[in-house]
Amino acid sequence: MLSSAPEPDLAALIAALDRHHVDYVLIGGMAARVYGASMPTQDLDILARDMPDNMERLAAALNELSARSDLATVATTDGLWGMNTSWDTAAGAVDVLVVAKGPTGGTVNWRAVDANAKTLRHGELSVRIASLEDLLIMKLAVGRPRDLAVAEQLVPGSTEAFRRGVGRTNTDRER
Repeated sequence: MLSSAPEPDLAALIAALDRHHVDYVLIGGMAARVYGASMPTQDLDILARDMPDNMERLAAALNELSARSDLATVATTDGLWGMNTSWDTAAGAVDVLVVAKGPTGGTVNWRAVDANAKTLRHGELSVRIASLEDLLIMKLAVGRPRDLAVAEQLVPGSTEAFRRGVGRTNTDRER
C-alpha cells in the first residue's frame, strides 16, 4: 500500500465485524496506538478465530465493506480458512491473521491472545484488543524495524530485554 494512503477507518471495520458477530482481536499498529504509540498505520490487523462459523461471518463482514484481494474479488470462508490474508476494503486495508508470531519462534492464535485481551467500548461499538504484553510479544517477534520502534515507544527498553530473554520462563529459554 502507498504511504500516501489515508489511515483506515477503524470504526467502520469494527461496526461491520460487530454486525456479523465476528470473533477477533485487534492487533498491530492500531492496537499499539490505543496503548499510546504515535506511529501512523496504513492497515488494520485482526487476529480471527479460525473456525468455520466465524470465517463465514468474517467473510460476510468483509464483503459488506466491498473487500478485494490480489487473489479474490470477494471474501469466502475457504479463502479465509487457515491462512493470513490481506484485503482492500471501503474501510481501508485489512490484514486478517489466523496465526501471529509469538515468543521463542512460535506462533499464537486467536484463543491464546483473546484470553488476555481487553474489551474497549466507544459509543455503541466494542472492540477486543490484544493485551499490551501480547502486543509487545507479537511486535518484538516480528522484528521489523517499524515493529521494534513501536515496541520501544510503548515500553522503552523492551527490544533489548526481548533479545536477552528477560521475562521468558526457563522452559522458553531451553527451547
